[in-house]
Amino acid sequence: MSDASQPWKRIRDVVEKTLELSAEERWAVLQETRLERPEILPSIERVLEYEGKRADAAAPASEEGWEGRRLGPYEVLYELGRGGMGAVYLAERADGEFEQEVAIKVIQGGPLDEETLARFLDERQILARLVHPNIARLLDGGTTPEGVPYLVMERIEGEPITSYCRARGLSLEERLDLFRQVCEAVDQAHRSLVVHLDLKPGNILVVGDGQVKLLDFGVAKLLDSRPGAAGPSVGSSPMTPRYASPEQILGEPVSTASDVYSLGVVLYELLSGTRPFPGKGARLVLKVIEVERPMPPSQAAATRPVSGERSSPRPRDFGGDLDRIVLKAMARNPYERYGSAAELAADLERYREHRPVSAVPWTASYRLRKFVRRHRPSVVAGALLLLTLGAGLVARSMEAAKAQRERDAAQAARNRAEDLASFMLRDLWRNLEPLGRLDLLGPVAHRLKDYYESRPPETLSPVERQRKAEVLGALGSVLNDSGDLPAALQVLDEQLRLLEADARSGEAPALRRLVEGLSFAASVQRNGMFYEQALTTLNRARQLAEEGHRRFPDDPELGLLTAKVSDEIGIQRYDLGDLRAASEAFEAAWGRLEGLQAPSPNSLAVDDLRSAVALHRGVVLEDLGEYQRALPPLSFALDYTVSLHRRHPGEWLHLVNVVIPLTSWSRVQRELGSSEAGRERLLPILDELRQASSRDPTNVEICYQLSVALQEASNLEKDQGRTEEARSLLEEILERTEPFAATSEFVYVLDARVRAFLGLGRVEEARGPALDLLARGWGHQGFAELCSRHGITPPA
Repeated sequence: MSDASQPWKRIRDVVEKTLELSAEERWAVLQETRLERPEILPSIERVLEYEGKRADAAAPASEEGWEGRRLGPYEVLYELGRGGMGAVYLAERADGEFEQEVAIKVIQGGPLDEETLARFLDERQILARLVHPNIARLLDGGTTPEGVPYLVMERIEGEPITSYCRARGLSLEERLDLFRQVCEAVDQAHRSLVVHLDLKPGNILVVGDGQVKLLDFGVAKLLDSRPGAAGPSVGSSPMTPRYASPEQILGEPVSTASDVYSLGVVLYELLSGTRPFPGKGARLVLKVIEVERPMPPSQAAATRPVSGERSSPRPRDFGGDLDRIVLKAMARNPYERYGSAAELAADLERYREHRPVSAVPWTASYRLRKFVRRHRPSVVAGALLLLTLGAGLVARSMEAAKAQRERDAAQAARNRAEDLASFMLRDLWRNLEPLGRLDLLGPVAHRLKDYYESRPPETLSPVERQRKAEVLGALGSVLNDSGDLPAALQVLDEQLRLLEADARSGEAPALRRLVEGLSFAASVQRNGMFYEQALTTLNRARQLAEEGHRRFPDDPELGLLTAKVSDEIGIQRYDLGDLRAASEAFEAAWGRLEGLQAPSPNSLAVDDLRSAVALHRGVVLEDLGEYQRALPPLSFALDYTVSLHRRHPGEWLHLVNVVIPLTSWSRVQRELGSSEAGRERLLPILDELRQASSRDPTNVEICYQLSVALQEASNLEKDQGRTEEARSLLEEILERTEPFAATSEFVYVLDARVRAFLGLGRVEEARGPALDLLARGWGHQGFAELCSRHGITPPA
């Protein structure tokens, strides 16, 4: 066992030793431990609390009779069940308004201590903010004349998810379908800053039509959305140790990763038909907190005795990737798990589509195996064709047959080329693009473009035209990130012609692709300072998105695109210096997102856009001088981007996405008198950006974001009176952006250089690029006012 795990070994040794001792002898051992290893004593005492308790023990029955009582308009009929804190009763509406059966939850009998009452009221507050088809609804609430609070809930007639699957002998796919619904419900809670902390089959019911309902938020906690805030502690809250995370059992701070652990345990049981940790009491708890990862569920299923008809999937039906997904969710250390229920669901979706999963290292051989699995028919056909030709088994006697074979061979060759193009565009691209390897992505994209252009346009099928449009979009993205904007715009113009032709079909997917293409083209036009052209493009995209949303109101992606285009228009207005118009556009985008609930896998896209719009709202409010109002949206965006970066270390896109929210948040903190807060969070990110820029010096986007971070770091040093350090950071900006100084295409880099020159007092060196930007209408972040203060103004 590693050094890091030695405390767990010591905890286990002490607990196992004391379990067989008398109370006096146990006290003596604990006193000895207090002197030798005081840091592990709280964990030992917490584990010992579970000895003698059943893992799923119900609370003792209350002596107070509730049957027949009136609570508001409802009459209590009989008890349905009990949990760790409350009893649940069936009730019916008795005021004659209409017929309705509900479930009413009340705190169990006995004196109400402050902690129990606070927890119950927390549950009411939490349920009030959660609205989702897979979460049991809060209908009403109140307080009895005796001062006992109660909740009126939607009545759910269902079975625990494990027994539902077992009784019906559901297949692996059917179980994963149900589990996806569970993840969506938990994800909704997480996005509302709620952790459930008691996820177990008894709180996950399946009703007759196969809909999942998540119950009992009695021990749930609200997360603190403030930057850097620690997760809430569960203290002595009731829980189910069999499904609880190690940090929850030990009373340590909890997070969304705590729920992910519990989801992993439930999924383990759904797959294997058994629980990952047998036993009860303190020995069960010791296994939970000590074991790095349990036996893979496929092995557990293989060793479980089966009598009669099998009620769980066969071990050979899963294993491999699915084992790794479950074990990643159940990792002992929270930072090794999925960061959210949405990430867990996304990996399960990748598994079901035979795509590489994040729980498995993406080696070349692994990606190739997945490619073959997804495209097995074409790969097998290609292999058979080669074997047949190699063995000389093709008849050559008839010219007609020969011509047919040649046509078949040509078609097979095209199919194999298409499969290879798909592999390069999706699997290979997805592995290289997050690393920022433009030097590798560029040749890949150019080769794919050359392949499609070698084919006469009239011979391309609809699918091939769509693939060609994807290739052109990918190449345009590489050219944009490399700073070659004229080439990027030329490629994207060709892409838009293809997308426009496909959109004439009137189908929602084709319309979505066109709106997305227009939106990206506008962002490249904006980079080149073609503002009027960009606005025209965006207005066209908005018109199409809104028209599509009206025609296809149930299409969540079109609803998302309407918000995205409004946000893009806001960015355009902001860069032109029209802050009020930008603010209106961002608020419109935020309003469109408020009620948007996108099903998996689009929930991540909704969260990404919600974070981006929050950032843009905060930046505009900062520029308008409304610092107190700017802080909450900036904090929201910063927390979200930092969490994504921590879950995907080494991926440059997640790293650079932290920069703008972080530097904006830091500036607002400086304005509010808290410079040190920004410095503490900025310096580690700055070091990561330097490393990323060194790995890929051709990536202009990394270079620009590094410049932004260096600028804010310089301001922080200046505020602390460290003038030389501040100047050194500005010099670094000029040094790192020098390779891109000769081109005027990437205007953000020129902006960074002008600001660095002015910060160093080198006004004459700033004048040339500054006047160039001003002549093109550049108004980013008070640029014109900054230049004016240094005597740089465009000629009349």
